[in-house]
Amino acid sequence: MPKCCVPGCSNNGGVAFPNLAKDAVLRAKWIQAVRRGSGEEKHKLWQPAHSSVVCHSHFTATDYTTETSHGTKPTYRRRKPDAVPSVFLLTSGPNGNDREERLLSRNKKNIAEFKKNKKQWHLQPVKGSEGRGPSSICPYQPVSSAPVKIVQQPVYILLPNKGSVEKTSDVKTAAQMKYDLAQKEIATLQQKLEKLQKQIVGKKWSVDRIKFNDDKTRFYTGLPSWSAFLSLFSIVEQDVTEVKCEYHDPMDTGDQYDLTLSDELFAVLVTLKLGLYREEVADCFAIKLEKFDEIFSVWVFCLYNKLEQWGAKMSILNKVVDRVVPSIVQNTSNLKIILCWLKLTFKLSSSPNCEVKESVYKVLTGLNPQGNFIFSSGIWVLKAEGLMVAVSSGILELLDDGDTIIVPSDIDIDNAVHSKSVKSITLPYDKEEVIRTADEQTQSVYSFIQQSMDRLKGFKIIDKIIPVDLLENSHKLVSVCSRLSNCHNS
Repeated sequence: MPKCCVPGCSNNGGVAFPNLAKDAVLRAKWIQAVRRGSGEEKHKLWQPAHSSVVCHSHFTATDYTTETSHGTKPTYRRRKPDAVPSVFLLTSGPNGNDREERLLSRNKKNIAEFKKNKKQWHLQPVKGSEGRGPSSICPYQPVSSAPVKIVQQPVYILLPNKGSVEKTSDVKTAAQMKYDLAQKEIATLQQKLEKLQKQIVGKKWSVDRIKFNDDKTRFYTGLPSWSAFLSLFSIVEQDVTEVKCEYHDPMDTGDQYDLTLSDELFAVLVTLKLGLYREEVADCFAIKLEKFDEIFSVWVFCLYNKLEQWGAKMSILNKVVDRVVPSIVQNTSNLKIILCWLKLTFKLSSSPNCEVKESVYKVLTGLNPQGNFIFSSGIWVLKAEGLMVAVSSGILELLDDGDTIIVPSDIDIDNAVHSKSVKSITLPYDKEEVIRTADEQTQSVYSFIQQSMDRLKGFKIIDKIIPVDLLENSHKLVSVCSRLSNCHNS
């Protein structure tokens, strides 16, 4: 049978240590109670082997319960599940060692034998061993006379240090401490997050950035004044409200953002006027890019439909603008429209060698004699045939019998309007050709067109490289920007 692992105890058999997987705390208390080790290793907790046992002599009577069988008298004792060994015979000094403990154990056995045989013994030290401490004690010698005084070595009972066991072995306490630290860290991070959110709110863009300020309104939106912004908002607000469910569902709690409709219009106009990338605008207004793309698409669609319907009535956004009109335009009777090309550059996907591909398209735009944009076609490739453009662009629907039209030289308008008596005036298509060969009147018309084009290109999204995902709706962008450019002077 295995020997008891308690220092100084030579009994065989006993109770095995609790299984670590079942009760780590109780096992730690047993290890703390046994306290094996000596010298420099006394401060370390001894780790028992799988076969280590503690005999029954190290438990108290309260550690057992007396049980009966079938209602008879008590027949056996059972150790309590939570019992911890607490009866130990250890040395008294801090420098004690295993040899001293074994000597005390032998003395204890001698005392037990004396009590059993009821003999009188006398304690006498071995000659020449005085002053050696506990190691000088020898077995008791019997005498036949005089009362005998039994000198018994002190027995020290050491109980486990509950505080140290809890600090080193209580898994639940350690987990609780980690949980408390995590809660404190979460509270600290929450405070930092709230502080950063306040800073973001302070820096976030909104329509308040231009409110009641005409200069900032012109810079950010291209509109002439704050009142013009309010007028445009009132024109389109109803249409946007009707289709708002397409990009925002009020019942969807995960789709909430704090932009008002006026903030949305401001964000869209900023994108058109300043030509910022949509990622930049989304960051400025503190919303997700996907959400801003939806907002941008809906507002451009509604602005396109509404401004196409209003046409020349856009002068309601500002007082009537006086522009310098060439004499040939003023003196040409029944002049209906002046056509000109607007080139757009699109950024396509990158090639495998990381070179960015660009592609140029063109849109046919039209000015009235006052220099306001009243027409814009779909998008065409640069080599589109003149007759196909004239027929398919929709310009013929604006012309009536007797009208006069000024067109670029690469558009075959005469063959397209053979059923109508329309007079056409052709301008050179190439700018260098105009400067080189055209007369003074033609150059003045060309300068008049260029002024209107420069005003249109004041909306930087037209004059910059446009992302390819806007190619499909590019004609709507041109139409919206051209109608908005009518609202202020060059």
